[in-house]
Amino acid sequence: MKAPPIPAVHYRPDIDGLRAIAILGVVVFHYFPSWLPGGFAGVDVFFVISGYLITGILLRDDQEKSLSIGGFYSRRIRRIFPALTLVFASTLAAGLGWLDSDELQRLGREITGGAFFVSNFILWAEAGYFDVASETKPLLHLWSLAIEEQFYTVWPLLMVWCLRRGWLLWMTLLIIVGSLATNGYLSLNDPTADFYAPWSRALELLIGAGLAILLAEKAQRRSSESLRTTHLKSSTIASIKKRWLITSDSALFPPWVSLLGFTLIFASFVWHDETKAYPGVLGLLPVLGATFLVGAGESAPVNRQLLSRSLFRFVGLISYPLYLWHWPLLSFGRILSGDTPPPEIRLFLLLASVLLSIATYYFVERPFRRKGRESLKVAVLSLGVISFGLVGAVLGDFIHKDGKRSDAPATRYSSNGIRLAEGRPCEDFTMAVGEATCLKFGAGSRRLVVWGDSHGMQLGRYLPEKLLEDDTSITVIWQPGCPPLASVVRADKMINAFNCMDPSVLARYADYIAAQKPEAIVLVGRWTLYLRGWHRLGKPEPTTHFLALDTEDPGSLSGSRQAFLAGLKSDFSRFKESKVFVLGQPPDLCLLNERKRKTADKISRSEVDAWHQVEDEIFKDPTLSPFDYLDLRSRLCDQVTCRLRLRGSALYLDDNHLLDNGVMIEWDLIEKAWRTTH
Repeated sequence: MKAPPIPAVHYRPDIDGLRAIAILGVVVFHYFPSWLPGGFAGVDVFFVISGYLITGILLRDDQEKSLSIGGFYSRRIRRIFPALTLVFASTLAAGLGWLDSDELQRLGREITGGAFFVSNFILWAEAGYFDVASETKPLLHLWSLAIEEQFYTVWPLLMVWCLRRGWLLWMTLLIIVGSLATNGYLSLNDPTADFYAPWSRALELLIGAGLAILLAEKAQRRSSESLRTTHLKSSTIASIKKRWLITSDSALFPPWVSLLGFTLIFASFVWHDETKAYPGVLGLLPVLGATFLVGAGESAPVNRQLLSRSLFRFVGLISYPLYLWHWPLLSFGRILSGDTPPPEIRLFLLLASVLLSIATYYFVERPFRRKGRESLKVAVLSLGVISFGLVGAVLGDFIHKDGKRSDAPATRYSSNGIRLAEGRPCEDFTMAVGEATCLKFGAGSRRLVVWGDSHGMQLGRYLPEKLLEDDTSITVIWQPGCPPLASVVRADKMINAFNCMDPSVLARYADYIAAQKPEAIVLVGRWTLYLRGWHRLGKPEPTTHFLALDTEDPGSLSGSRQAFLAGLKSDFSRFKESKVFVLGQPPDLCLLNERKRKTADKISRSEVDAWHQVEDEIFKDPTLSPFDYLDLRSRLCDQVTCRLRLRGSALYLDDNHLLDNGVMIEWDLIEKAWRTTH
């Protein structure tokens, strides 16, 4: 007897309603984050829906003997590219009109990442202290689209291979387990990777795919059973369904599970926030919620009475263009205003996003999705997206306009003509992922060691060659995000924290330095970051950089100060045979927005001193810090102001790191202090 067909995937209005819930969570979180602090979890709901729908469509095509990988990608292009191309064009036009050269270069990189669906990898690589605020990246949100398309590049091919061997369900479960394990490991050891890595996020798409596979197998099994049990009375079959509380053939779960699913999604929107490492285990809440809602079937109470309503269906239909439009408008608003726009402006931008989304859906998306001239549409759309990707590569300096690669070795001179030294890796220093970088300059017998966080990296990048005269050797060790304080840990689990979450890590670096027996050691760091927490525009960020003495301490302002002082004492006990200096931090510009930092020449000295008071209280008090303090502010400030430019050129890379002309001032201060020890 011929095997019964798997019922064709049919339109489910509740799925569009679920899309509406997801996009509303994301948009509200971005525009009014205090209303739904965990609304970003809507992206996880989208992932489950996408995995479910695409897998269901591929299963249907396979059963109908019409499965074509080329046809699948053709549909994806006609679905994704029209609105994406329009957003690229609009964002690029706005960037050319409103952004400065640095901002336009970053936008070019974002366009390239979006066009070639690698935004998640670019953002992953950029994450760190030299990265700009995410709110000023107009195409930041395309990271999720990149993950989806990376999944769709691999999944259809793997599905076809597994279908031919009857392994599809088991292979899906195996990959889910692997992705879940990866997710758990990265959430503890590398939260940034956990957020952006496709092998971590694949879990969410594959759960949706697994749901589609189980529903298809259930439908096929029921159809087969119906051929063998036609003698059963309809009342008997109905009683079986009633006993299991399953009211629809398109359902895996009882109807009441839909209420549980909706509760889980809503709870994740309200309970999650940016201070918690995500996705990790927390990411399973919206994923399970979406799975329960889809698996409960369209006849379940929440699906039928809420998600299937016309308003939710309509919002679901425009959810993709709304996702594309809402973030660039808000991001440009922040860039131009220098801060988060006031509520009335955000409301206006949100309304504009909705109107643009409706227009895009009816006049751009739908015409390209209609049948007819599919090959021409695919060719035009592909050419358009690739063209934007290449334009973005030129703007973003991935490649120069003359065809030369931008990663060609740069001349080793500073911007003011000072020849820079070439460093070499420390042969006796273990270098691995998550460990510090160590470079040695010169081979003299008189040794200086510089140890720091990302501020140490700047000193290693721009070391004047003249310092290596007179039988000198300089070693520079740095670990971004980690203070040069032995035996402390970062209490949070956010960007770069995984580099120093083990209390033995920084202690090992300190022991290595002590073993070199240098004449002098210079400690360098963004001290206010560890003593005050992470601030932007003078306001504390939800994810901070507090220090602690053990990994169980959740971190606090007072606890961070105590850990800081303990770290100084630990350094002192290790470095007794060397002269130790602490390089003062450059004036922190976190009180200024990016536009003001680029245009202003000076900042008030009184404001700077008030911000650095916590630094002065420790390093200028010999009872708290036994080391000599090198006051960098005295070189960059007069009695009234602190300069942001030197001979017409900017001193700052961002709100706290100096460019090469500023680093030269740091090295001059270090050299003069070191020479006094000879």
